[in-house]
Amino acid sequence: MRPFRVIGGVGSCVAIVSCIFPSETHAHTPHNQHEAPYPSRRRHQRHMQRPNISNISFRRKEQYARKRACTAVAFVDPTSSALGSITAFSKAHPYYSAFSIAAFKGGLADVVAQRSESSEPDAAGKAGGKDTVKVAHDYRRSLVFVIYGGLYQGMALELLYNNLFNDWFGENILAKIIFNQLVLTPFVTLPAAYLAKGIVFGKTLSDVMKDYYYDVKENGLLTAFWKLWTPVNLLLFSVIPPHFRVAFCALVSFVWTIILSRISNSDKG
Repeated sequence: MRPFRVIGGVGSCVAIVSCIFPSETHAHTPHNQHEAPYPSRRRHQRHMQRPNISNISFRRKEQYARKRACTAVAFVDPTSSALGSITAFSKAHPYYSAFSIAAFKGGLADVVAQRSESSEPDAAGKAGGKDTVKVAHDYRRSLVFVIYGGLYQGMALELLYNNLFNDWFGENILAKIIFNQLVLTPFVTLPAAYLAKGIVFGKTLSDVMKDYYYDVKENGLLTAFWKLWTPVNLLLFSVIPPHFRVAFCALVSFVWTIILSRISNSDKG
């Protein structure tokens, strides 16, 4: 009796599966070729021939809602069209994209730095607690960081980080960080900012180097750079995609540019 029960159970399962997923070989063959195989399909065809007006407006509302949802997550969803467009533009025009982002960031960071300086109390303000320093905005100073941001932090770092570093060091992340912090930063990255300031303000090269040396020795410029950028470089070369590295640096260096702007424009004893 047990084999018959097994056979009966298997047959029942086959029958259930055949009802749920009917095969084409056992489908009803209509006499008329234009006739649908099943009555439900004929009703479905007649329904599709007569579109429902109310469904059209609902579909439009649904499409509009989807577009708004896609716009809302454009900066967090890697598959969204907005972020895809930004990524495609960064890959197609890396230097133009790097210059635009870094130049805008540099100018904006200096504006923030100058506004913060103008709101600080002077000597009388510290005594009385009311007066603050009111200084007009220095547009030449902002121009310095627009030039430095666009040309060096944007285009030069795009060339260095995404091209030359790969040729020089390959996938050696530690070598990239050491070279960037101990060679590139003290001899190129920071002096370039002071050189841009010297060009805009008409300073000689010796005066530019004196200002840089003073800020490194007395104001801890190089130490402040290492504290911020050493962990950032580790994240930059190990996690961030190449076409987003300059944009990521611009995001982090917004804070650093404010610090650099204040240190480089401080009073030199």
